Amino acid sequence: WKRAWQLYVAFVFLSVIYIAQIAYVAHHFDNPLFAEEMVVLHFFERPEVILLEVLRLRFLLGNVDVLPLYIVLMLAFPAMLWLVMRQPWAALALSVLIWSAAYFGGMNLKLYPVERDWFFNPFAWQLLFFIGAWCATSGSEWVKRIYRSDAVLAVCIAYLAVAFVIALTPWLPELNYRLPQWMLIFPLDKTNMSPLRLTHFLALTVVVVRFVPQDAAFLRSAWAYPIILCGQHSLEVFCLGVFLSFTAYFLLIEISPSLFMQLAVSAGGVAL
Repeated sequence: WKRAWQLYVAFVFLSVIYIAQIAYVAHHFDNPLFAEEMVVLHFFERPEVILLEVLRLRFLLGNVDVLPLYIVLMLAFPAMLWLVMRQPWAALALSVLIWSAAYFGGMNLKLYPVERDWFFNPFAWQLLFFIGAWCATSGSEWVKRIYRSDAVLAVCIAYLAVAFVIALTPWLPELNYRLPQWMLIFPLDKTNMSPLRLTHFLALTVVVVRFVPQDAAFLRSAWAYPIILCGQHSLEVFCLGVFLSFTAYFLLIEISPSLFMQLAVSAGGVAL
């Protein structure tokens, strides 16, 4: 709950400063497109209402959708953890049931002012979050037997290879004529966490855990330390990344969208 409060405070500050950044850029460059794409126009029309809806997690700007998701998951986590420590399989079944209601039944939270759904449906994404908690506690021994299996590893690698080809179909149209119809399924539902997205993540996890042990030597190297440090301060890095992402966007729009410029702003963002 303390972490949920930290995330909430960060979300409120991030939203207010983000609105200020977008408004300044839209005014300075005389381009209302920025405010329109980032849904800030609603703030200009009724700022007193929008600020209240920000506090209620019902008005979400572009690129900040993840924080409200984590706030909701963290608020629910004590109850989830209490259940998984006592009835792990019943807890897992309950989590799957809630995901099913979201994926098949359309259960989601609504946003203001257009009554659209949350981009990251917390009723769906709780399953991924919960699986992590379950693997770290009651399911740890069962999980170890799975990822140590060579047969499971081979299936996961094959799944990732097929998924890689499928993910290329929007950018390589010629693949649409060469692949069977059952493989032309991209893009997958991200809002309600498609089961194929979930299994892809789990397959990737198996491969990484198998080939990157916790005591891997390169994880203690000097070049890996900054990456690990970013992971340990993920909230700060995320908030900075939101500002940098919009900064890169308006640089590409106002200065140049060339490949060189895209590489430059990406390299600059990573360096920062």
